[in-house]
Amino acid sequence: MSLFDIPESLIWIKAIILVCMTLSVFVPMICIFLMRGKATAYEQSPCQDDAPRPKGDTSMLFRYPAPITGKALFLQMNEAYFDAIFSAFLRSLQRAGYRLSDREPGIPPLLSGPTIDALAREVERERQAFLTVLGTDVEDDIDYQMESGRAPKFLIQLIDSCERLGWKVVPAIQLPEDECVSSFSVSP
Repeated sequence: MSLFDIPESLIWIKAIILVCMTLSVFVPMICIFLMRGKATAYEQSPCQDDAPRPKGDTSMLFRYPAPITGKALFLQMNEAYFDAIFSAFLRSLQRAGYRLSDREPGIPPLLSGPTIDALAREVERERQAFLTVLGTDVEDDIDYQMESGRAPKFLIQLIDSCERLGWKVVPAIQLPEDECVSSFSVSP
């Protein structure tokens, strides 16, 4: 006996069953559709409803900015700081005849004291330039950080962090084929 074989005397039960079956299918679909793309109350920032819309953008595809959390703010502020430090680190390595590599086997070479001091001074110069007011002479601060040992310690922490991420400081050696190509000249 199927649902449609119910006698006419029980038609109202048949109607209720059909309505319940329809609701059991469509209500979850409607809820999913309405909730899609909306953040929960925990994820919404307190002023999200007041977020300004860009001029001329009246589309439904507009997305509010990400909520501000302590972690998001920390990551955003420190990203520019460490990008500047990392760029200075790479430049100073290149000037000193080194580079970072993720393919070199074995233990990375020990850097000499003067090399560490030169690298630490350049990285510290970038740190001080990033952290101080524009136009401030940072050379005294750099000298103090070098004398106190903080700048070389920061450099060692930077190198150790790179190694933990799988990158080693290695000498920048030309490949043998590059030397061969540059040693031969074509005569006209």
